Amino acid sequence: MKHTMLAVLLAVVMAPGLALAHSEARPGAPADGETLSAPPEVVRLNFGGPMRITVLKLVGPAGEVPLARTDGMQPVTTLEARPEGELGAGAYEIEWRGMGADGHIMEGTVDFQIEP
Repeated sequence: MKHTMLAVLLAVVMAPGLALAHSEARPGAPADGETLSAPPEVVRLNFGGPMRITVLKLVGPAGEVPLARTDGMQPVTTLEARPEGELGAGAYEIEWRGMGADGHIMEGTVDFQIEP
C-alpha cells in the first residue's frame, strides 16, 4: 500500500515536468491552410524545443519537390528549407517527422495552396 501511494505521489509530482519535456509544433510559414499568391522561397517549421527532423517532404500536384535543408539534421527549434524545384499553382503538403530532446517521436503535416 505504501509503495502504491508513493508511486502515485511521484507520478503527480513528475507529470508537469514530463509534459514540458515534449517539443511542440508551432505555426510556421506557410501556415497550415494558407493560400499564397506566389510560391514560398522557403518553408519554415517552428518547435517549442529542439527537434531532430528525420523526414521532411514537400509534395505538390506534380509530385515531390526536393528541399535544400540547412540544419544538417541537427536539433533545431526552427527548420528552414528551400524548394529546389518549381512550385506551380495547386495544393501542397509539407510532411515532417522528428524526435524531440526527450526522445519522443513527433510528426505532422502543413497544407497550403498556391493560387494560379
